[in-house]
Amino acid sequence: MEKHNITKVSLYSYLRRYWQRGKTPNALIADYSNSGGKGKPKVAKKKMGGTSKFSEFESKVVVDEKIKRVFRITLRKYYFNQNKNSIPFAHKMMVREFFC
Repeated sequence: MEKHNITKVSLYSYLRRYWQRGKTPNALIADYSNSGGKGKPKVAKKKMGGTSKFSEFESKVVVDEKIKRVFRITLRKYYFNQNKNSIPFAHKMMVREFFC
């Protein structure tokens, strides 16, 4: 505890997690699946996420309610139907129908 400057409670929780998850180093990886506000929509003022390695190909589109509506319409029309179309096909049709 003194060497790594952590409390007894933290040490106990790390050991317990390590033992319960199979005594592997990956057992100590953070539980990111349990984080975030599930069911709470995010309100974006600007594009979220990191910058692209190739900035000339980066999209500056902010996904707002209008874009979400376009996604819903496209998925309903081209993906969730009897034809069993692929997602790349639905994307191509969305771009052709709404963004050209």
